[in-house]
Amino acid sequence: MLHLTRAAAMFVSLCTMLLAGGVAAEAADYPVRPIKLIVPWSAGGGMDNLARILEPIVTQKLGKPLTFNYRPGASSSVGISEVAHAKADGYTVTVNNFPLQSTNVGLGIGNYKPEDLVPVCMVAQDPTMLVVLKDSPWNTVEEFIAEAKAKPNSLSVGAPDRFGPSHGTALLMKAAGVPINIVPFAAGAGKGNSAFLGGQVQAVSGTISSLIPIKESIRPLMVGSKTRITQFPDVRTSAEVGMPDVLGFCGRFFWVPKGTPEAVINRLDEAFRAASQDPVVQQRLIEAGMEPRYLNHKDAAALIKSMQPDVERLIVTFKDAIDKGY
Repeated sequence: MLHLTRAAAMFVSLCTMLLAGGVAAEAADYPVRPIKLIVPWSAGGGMDNLARILEPIVTQKLGKPLTFNYRPGASSSVGISEVAHAKADGYTVTVNNFPLQSTNVGLGIGNYKPEDLVPVCMVAQDPTMLVVLKDSPWNTVEEFIAEAKAKPNSLSVGAPDRFGPSHGTALLMKAAGVPINIVPFAAGAGKGNSAFLGGQVQAVSGTISSLIPIKESIRPLMVGSKTRITQFPDVRTSAEVGMPDVLGFCGRFFWVPKGTPEAVINRLDEAFRAASQDPVVQQRLIEAGMEPRYLNHKDAAALIKSMQPDVERLIVTFKDAIDKGY
C-alpha cells in the first residue's frame, strides 16, 4: 500500500511538472494566434477609440493582431463578465474604466467579482470636468455654487454616464453641500451634450474626452482631479476650489482574466508600453481628451488597491442616490 501511495504521489508530481512546463512553454511562445480584444462598449466610443489608437503599434510589437469584439450592455458589465470567465491564456483581453468596473459590482451589476480580472496596464486617465456654456452668467465655480446655494435645486447638472465617473462627480458635489439637480443621461455623452447645448441643463459633469467635441462651446469651471490637466491647464482642480473629495478619476486600463501567466502579462505590458510612449500616439490621446499616463501591471494594481477607499465611498454615494431617486 505504501509503495502504491508513493507511486501515486510521484505520478501526480510528474503530471504537475509536465503541466507547468507546458504552460511555461506556451507563455514563452505567446502569442501564436490573434488576440481577442473585447470592447464592453459600443463601436466608436471612447474605449474603442483608445484601443484603435494603440492597436497598430501593439500589433507590430506582438506580431499578431488584436481582433475587436464589441459586447456593450449593463454599463460595460456584459463584456467584462465574459472576459472574467474566459480562459486565462492571454488570448482574451479587454479595455475598460476604473473605478467603474468595481463600482458596477458594488451595485450588483455584472456576473463577476473585481478580483476576477487583473490589470495589464493603465495607459491614460480621463478625469471629469464641470462645465457651463461660454455665454452663461457664471465665470467661476464659486459663482455657480453661490447661485446654487441661493436657489437650491434650481440649477441642473447633466451627467452622461449613470453610475460612472461623471455621475459620481455630480453626486459628490451634491454630497459636499451644493444643492444641484442632477440629470443623468442614460443614452450617453452624445445625447447629453446635445441636451446641454440645447439649454436643458445649465451645466454638465463629463469626462474630458466626452467634452472635447464641444470644447469651443464650453467654459470649464473645475476639473475633478488632484492635479491640473494638459488640455485645460488653467482650470483649477476640485481641491483648489475647496472640494478635495469631489474627484472624478477615470483610468483607462487593459485587463486579462485572473490566472493569466505572468510571462504573458509582461509580454502584453511591453507592447502596450511601447504604443503608449510613442509621441504620435500620445498626441492623438491628448487630442481625444485623454491624459497619457502609463502604469505597468504592478503599478496599476497598486493604484487600484490604493483607491479602494474612494471606490467604497463612491458606491455608498451611488446607493444613496438610488435610495433618494436621483
